[in-house]
Amino acid sequence: MKILIDECLPSRLKHQYPDHIVFTVQEMGWEGKKDKELLKLAVDEGFEIFITIDKNIEHQQNISEIRLGIIVFDIPRTKLENLIPMTNKVIELISKARPFKVYQVKPTMDIKKKGK
Repeated sequence: MKILIDECLPSRLKHQYPDHIVFTVQEMGWEGKKDKELLKLAVDEGFEIFITIDKNIEHQQNISEIRLGIIVFDIPRTKLENLIPMTNKVIELISKARPFKVYQVKPTMDIKKKGK
């Protein structure tokens, strides 16, 4: 899978997903882009998964028009050490994630699927 990691997450997070093609927003040169433009660029560049902590993304964007699976970390602190314990669940979710859907991952390892 081709994965884009949002700029609000540590760039080193990409190394947790070695079996996938992973880029950060910064590596793509897309820092500061508004979500709508960023998500369109991601789709146009062939990304399949977008990973973020923006819990409002599903309310701010029309997810039914975004051909990406969106994984949202529901976590108060974005330090890498807080994200690593969720790596296995995210890897499992990446293989199951579908376009036009938002998935929330919490520290308890729960997944909530939202969307169609």
